[in-house]
Amino acid sequence: RTQTGGTATNRTTIIPGSYDLNGVITTIGSPAKQATNQRIYLLQNGQIRLQYGQTKYADLTAAIAAVNTEAFTTFSNFRDNAVLIAILSVKSNATLLSDVAQAKITFASKFGESVGGTGGISTTNLQQAYNNSSNPEIVINSTLGGLSIENGTGNADNVTRLLEGLNAAGNATSFIRADGDISGTTLQTNGFTANSGGLTATTISGNSLILSSSASTINLNNPNQQQIRFFSGGTGAPSYNTYSAGAKIILSDNIDSISSGYAIGVDLGSLWYGADLAGNGHDWYAGTRKLMSLASSSGLELVGLGGPGTTTMTISGTSLLGSKGGVGYIDFLKVVNNFSGATNPNKWFRVNQTGAIEIINSTYTATTLSIADNGIITISSPASVTSNSATNNALNIGSKGQLFDDGNFHIHSSSGSVWINSLDGNPIRLGTQTNTGNSTVIVDTTTVGHSFFTKVQSGFNVAFGTEITMDNLKV
Repeated sequence: RTQTGGTATNRTTIIPGSYDLNGVITTIGSPAKQATNQRIYLLQNGQIRLQYGQTKYADLTAAIAAVNTEAFTTFSNFRDNAVLIAILSVKSNATLLSDVAQAKITFASKFGESVGGTGGISTTNLQQAYNNSSNPEIVINSTLGGLSIENGTGNADNVTRLLEGLNAAGNATSFIRADGDISGTTLQTNGFTANSGGLTATTISGNSLILSSSASTINLNNPNQQQIRFFSGGTGAPSYNTYSAGAKIILSDNIDSISSGYAIGVDLGSLWYGADLAGNGHDWYAGTRKLMSLASSSGLELVGLGGPGTTTMTISGTSLLGSKGGVGYIDFLKVVNNFSGATNPNKWFRVNQTGAIEIINSTYTATTLSIADNGIITISSPASVTSNSATNNALNIGSKGQLFDDGNFHIHSSSGSVWINSLDGNPIRLGTQTNTGNSTVIVDTTTVGHSFFTKVQSGFNVAFGTEITMDNLKV
């Protein structure tokens, strides 16, 4: 046959003196030692057919050398329904094919490729090999291993398709890229199905699962158990540029040099929730109603406390869980001043066993102030006194007045007068209240008490029209 077809009959000889010139059988002519490469095909019905050579060579050696490189147009029926089994290089005046000086047969591979050429030029296609295969499959072995397809295009792996699936119209509907990406309208195994309607799976494994539809959703529909499990390893706080090993769920993937992304993760001994920028924060909602907000710029804000339903913030606990104050105490707040120059930076707040709120000093060794449930406010005592002024355990009123107990109770002014007034005309009584003993009013005339007594004696009635009564007065 020629590249355009023609007719043929079964025979036992070949025609070495002719070749195919653009579909026309043409005599090779002189000199007689010229040669061509005729192709031998095996049809599906078992018949053997030859196709004329299409190029004249100066001699047999030149023809043999060109077996793997010459341009050749295969007759369409041979291309689609036959497989190349050999190439016959033959001199135009050959009479005996077994004479190596007149002819040489180059066998093709099982896939229709010529054997022995270093270039591996294909002389047929995989379709012909498939059509002529009695069992169209490849069985691998332990020596050679699996079938590999390598990206040799020179293009990037993330754009090179190693395999493509085409529909009946010849359009690509699925592919496997060299970077491992798999795309298709539906991916399905015994335990996995993914298509435009969603993804269903019992087990998914691999480096990543990417859902790229306009409305990507993962539904866990097992009625008895729904879980997303993470490997026990990998911890770390949020980080910039690259997610730390502790980041487990990325809610908004916008990490860079100033953003850590919105994520949930684990650090050693803790679970963290991260907002992307240093100035951002966290919000808590019930329905569409915001309950609480936390941000570095505004601190912690509790929204709607004391509103409908007597909404309050409740802090509860039990000393059985290990209160710092011991049995009967509930520590509910610790405040720390992290300023580098701060002294006594800690303050503790707790409730004692009788319901009083206590403020504890920085080292948690003493109560500095307590407010009892009955309204009594207590300052620790005794006070330390230097130059008649308390240096601790005192109630300062402005910059001059003090109330303190150093074993005696003091109403003290560091400068200026001390006034005890009754503005509605009722008496001012000192030491007159009934008790287990008589309170003696002592006015020390050698100290500032003398001026106080003189002011009371000579001016109080005149200024206020008020009676002042002192029992057991001693001067």
